[in-house]
Amino acid sequence: MMQGGDPCSTSMGTAMNSLMSGTISMTFISLYKAILIGGAFFLFMGVAIVSWVFFYTLLLETQSRTLEEMQLLFGTFFKWRSTLRELEKNKKIKDNDTSDGRIAVGNYY
Repeated sequence: MMQGGDPCSTSMGTAMNSLMSGTISMTFISLYKAILIGGAFFLFMGVAIVSWVFFYTLLLETQSRTLEEMQLLFGTFFKWRSTLRELEKNKKIKDNDTSDGRIAVGNYY
């Protein structure tokens, strides 16, 4: 069994890594001449920080989620937080349901 995941995902990640490395290599010298070496590093640092904030706030955790839940969440780009709350509420209701139709409240039925 393969450890690294899906080969298509691995090749897409490798291609994106090569593209970004090439972009930084091609633009660094012209940026160095225009805004000095410190400015170029601060510019790249700023892009990295903005990217981190973007992914931290907009990319949700998908661990222990079913494919159907992920399709619902990623299908609603701007409203994923409300969809996530609704899914969690439905999951809690489903977890509290018993086989005979009664709803468990704490340890009591």
